[in-house]
Amino acid sequence: MTAFDETVRELCTLHGKHGYRLAPALVRGSPGAQVKVVFDRPVFETAIVALPSVRLGDGGPNDRFASGGPDKPQRLAATLTAIDELCARHPMGQRVLQLGDWFDVFETAAGGSTADAISRIENVAAYELILRLDAKMGLSHVIGNHDACFLAEVPSLRAHEPERFRLGFWVGGKVYALHGHEAELVFGSEPAAEHEQRLHALATTLAELVPGKASFCALVEMMRISPAVKRWLQQSLGTLRADPPPESRQMDERPLPAGVACASFVERRSGEQLLCVVRELERLDASRERRADVILAGHGTEAAVSWAPCGGRPVVIIDVGTWTGAQANLLIAAGDTAAVFEVRPAA
Repeated sequence: MTAFDETVRELCTLHGKHGYRLAPALVRGSPGAQVKVVFDRPVFETAIVALPSVRLGDGGPNDRFASGGPDKPQRLAATLTAIDELCARHPMGQRVLQLGDWFDVFETAAGGSTADAISRIENVAAYELILRLDAKMGLSHVIGNHDACFLAEVPSLRAHEPERFRLGFWVGGKVYALHGHEAELVFGSEPAAEHEQRLHALATTLAELVPGKASFCALVEMMRISPAVKRWLQQSLGTLRADPPPESRQMDERPLPAGVACASFVERRSGEQLLCVVRELERLDASRERRADVILAGHGTEAAVSWAPCGGRPVVIIDVGTWTGAQANLLIAAGDTAAVFEVRPAA
């Protein structure tokens, strides 16, 4: 049994103890094909488990997490419990993470106080176990566009470890995890010189900012970039913002790229732009010559696998899906394989 199969088997068993199961997430437009990629070599040094956007709200009518049904809190608590039990058997450190938009502060605050919005989310009774498990596990969180205020203020139960909330994480030497909205921030009609400054400033912030150890505003002020780019960076990463319209994706009919043995790829409109950000990140000293063969992203709603060229090599992008509405996705990666699953009731 491969490392991937063993990890999936264990997590399936652990979910079953709590009344849930893992079903393959399927590729839209390709019946029967799982959101999965198999490489021709080991890529994942140790197992990785990742949750996409969750967007816990205030429990009211605009709470997109709770809108998925009355069992959503129990389902997420079961998944966190299963992951915690897996980590007790196989310590995984920062290879268990959540890919941004943990809280939906954007919708909850609705232009008002972010501190009040965070407090309201933390006090939803149905989320008490979820938040206790999050703190117990010390789960690592990418900061997204719906919880950008975490750059300055993390949830109260996590106040002692703000460094676990970052704009991006290297997960081993070949995998980089980020929210995925970054490409939308950089690419526009700006002059080439400002475009290059934006790209470098964004990559530098991803690599160097550790909330709790450094102030986001102080880091930006220290950068040797124009005042316009400083303002752009602060507004882009530090400001809550809505999502763009959903992206319609077609099957990618290109031959499989070098290094991939099996996958049902889809076209990703912003894939190359996202990899420009990661390529710039790789050039920085803080990346210690690591190169990403895989990018994990949690910004979109549709689980999918795509690829794009980066510095003369193919890089696979895995969009892990979401926990908003009826969806409940989970990425499992180990050895030569990564796949997305749907957490469903066992019955």
